[in-house]
Amino acid sequence: MNPTTNTNEQKLTKLLHQNETRPAVDKVLLTDTSVWKDSTHESLAHLCSFKKILAANRGEIAVRICRAATELNVKSATIYAFEDRNSAHRWDSDESYILPASGTPVGAYLNIENIINVAKENGIDAIHPGYGFLSESSEFAQACKDAKITFVGPSVENLQMFGDKTKARELAINAGVSVVPGTSTPLTTSEEAVEFVKNRGLPIMVS
Repeated sequence: MNPTTNTNEQKLTKLLHQNETRPAVDKVLLTDTSVWKDSTHESLAHLCSFKKILAANRGEIAVRICRAATELNVKSATIYAFEDRNSAHRWDSDESYILPASGTPVGAYLNIENIINVAKENGIDAIHPGYGFLSESSEFAQACKDAKITFVGPSVENLQMFGDKTKARELAINAGVSVVPGTSTPLTTSEEAVEFVKNRGLPIMVS
């Protein structure tokens, strides 16, 4: 037998054997946190005082929130619509709660009252909205505040201010920040838009 071939076969056999044993090792590392002697979540635990964080989102966004919570040694919780019962975020958290139907699958994640109820009933002291859905809702941030639950995001006042583009623009101008030319109030007619174009030219952005 060719010595080179024999050596290659030996290397391949060894590699296959190593791959066969890896799942068992991965299982230990994922389920037995006592083996993490010098892990990230232990070294960062002192940075977060929350006991349990709810990811008020779905899919990959919620998965990443749960991962961050684990690194901070904080319990994670997720919510899911019935249609998302097999989604990854349901299984990647320490706790998971189904939301009542709210017309559509997406609607379940927009029902503030139901989300707050889940948090209050299950000892959740912080809610991370991720992005999209209720992440820019001042109403949701206020509901968290009223329920004495920390909203992981901007303050209610900031959300109210920056949620209104006109107010945000005025704030920037008052702070001396340069802004592109634009109207100081919302346009109400197409004639106003035409007049602006005549004065400023094209292109323009309507938002």
